[in-house]
Amino acid sequence: MNISEAAKISLLLKFNFSNSQETKSLSPKEFSKLLTYLKSSEEQISSVASNSNFLIDIERDLGIKKIRISRLLSAGYSLSLFLDKWEKRGIWVLCNFDENYPINFKIKFKEGYMPILFGVGNKDDLNRSSIGIVGPRECSISAEKYSKKIAARCAEELITVISGGAKGIDSSAQESALENEGLVIHVVANDLEKESIKEKNRKYLLKQRLILLSTELPDATWSIGRVMGRNKYIHALADAVIVPECNKTSGGTWAGVIENLKSKYSSVYFQNSKNNKVNEEFLSKGAISIREINIEKIKNIKKEIDFANLTVKDIAGFQKKTETAVKSFLTKNKISCLDYPTEKKAKVSKTIKNLNIERQKDLFGNSDVLDD
Repeated sequence: MNISEAAKISLLLKFNFSNSQETKSLSPKEFSKLLTYLKSSEEQISSVASNSNFLIDIERDLGIKKIRISRLLSAGYSLSLFLDKWEKRGIWVLCNFDENYPINFKIKFKEGYMPILFGVGNKDDLNRSSIGIVGPRECSISAEKYSKKIAARCAEELITVISGGAKGIDSSAQESALENEGLVIHVVANDLEKESIKEKNRKYLLKQRLILLSTELPDATWSIGRVMGRNKYIHALADAVIVPECNKTSGGTWAGVIENLKSKYSSVYFQNSKNNKVNEEFLSKGAISIREINIEKIKNIKKEIDFANLTVKDIAGFQKKTETAVKSFLTKNKISCLDYPTEKKAKVSKTIKNLNIERQKDLFGNSDVLDD
C-alpha cells in the first residue's frame, strides 16, 4: 500500500505492531505532546525516525523513553505485512498529515487527538457537506419514518448522510439514503475487514455511494468502549446532526449528543422527547428544535470555513488546489491561515526611524547620563 511516510510513522507510534508485549504504543496525550514538541522544535515527524539525537531530546524534555520509541519504530516490516493485507481488501489509511483527511477533524480536534483513519470507498468524498442522523436502536415508527424522510432529502440535496449503522434510526437513515442514490459514510466501531466484504455493503461500495470508516485497526473486535467511542467521530465528522428520537438520559444516543454539545462539534437538531428531562438538558446545552432545520444553511457550512487554524496544505487538500493557488486565493481575499499571514507589518520609513532616534536622545538630555 502506498501511504505517506508521516502516516507510517504515526501508525507505528500509535499502534504497537511489534511482538513485544512490554512496549506500549503512545497514548493520545503522549502523541499530542510529541507533535507539539516537533512544532516548537521546527522538526517534521520524520525526524523521529531519522534522528537518534533528537530522540534523546524527546526523552529529556517529554519523558518518553528513546528505547520505547525505537522499539515501536522497529516494527516496520510487521506493519508492511499489514499494509499489504489491507490493500488486498481495498482498505486505505489516512492520517492528519494527508491530503484527503477530513477537514472537520482538523478544525474540531487538537492535532495530536486526530485519529488515524482506516476506510473503504472513495476517500475523495470525505469532505462533502454532511448531516449525521443518529438515534436509539429501539425507536418509534414515527421516528423511523422521519429518519428515512430526512435521509432521502439529504440524497436529493447531495448531502452525505453519516451514520453509525446500528439497528433502528441509524440503519433506517443509511438504507434510505442509499436507496435514493445518496452517499453514506458509515462509521464502523469494529471489524472493518468483515464489514467491507458483506454483500449488502459491496454493492454500494462498487457504486462509490458508501464509505466505511473506522478509527480502529481493521481487525479490531467488538467492545462497548469502541461502540461508545465512535459516537464522537460521527458528531465531529458531520456539519450538523439530527436526532429524530431520544427518550432516555442514558445510552449511546444520549452520551453522543451530550459530548457533542459540550465540545461544540456540530449543531444538534432534535425532535422533542417524551422525557422532559431530555428536552431540558438538550436545550440548556444548545441543541436546536428539529423544526428549525435549515438545509441551505447546513450546505453553506463548508463554504464558510474559518481558515485561521488550518495550514496552506490543509486548505489545498480541502479545495483540491495546489498550494500556490491557495496562497494566491488567500492573498487576493486578504485571508490569513496558520502558516500564511497575509497582513504584513507596515514598513517604517527611514525618516520616521531617524526621527524616533533623535527623540530618544532628547529624553536622555545629555549623553553623560548614559555613562553613569
